[in-house]
Amino acid sequence: NLGVTPDIIVEQPRRRANDEEETGFQFRSEADLRGSLSNDSLSEDEIQQIEEDRAKAEETAKLRNADYQLAYAIDILTGLNALGPKN
Repeated sequence: NLGVTPDIIVEQPRRRANDEEETGFQFRSEADLRGSLSNDSLSEDEIQQIEEDRAKAEETAKLRNADYQLAYAIDILTGLNALGPKN
C-alpha cells in the first residue's frame, strides 16, 4: 500500500433526499439585530475588507455543511486547540 493511512477513519453518512433544503445556513451578525449600533468611521476599504471576510466565512460554512469529513476534522482540531498548552 502506497499513500497515507489515516489515523481516524470517518465514514461519510448517506444524505437523505430532503437534506438539500435543510442546509440553507444563514449567517447572522450583531449588525442584523434590532437596535444595533453602526460604525460610521469605517473607510470604504475597511468596509470592503469586512464584506470580503464575511463572504469568505459564509463560503467556508457551506463547505463545512457539505463535507462531513471536513466538519469532523475541524471539530477535532478545535478540540485539540482548546485542550492544548495555553502559552
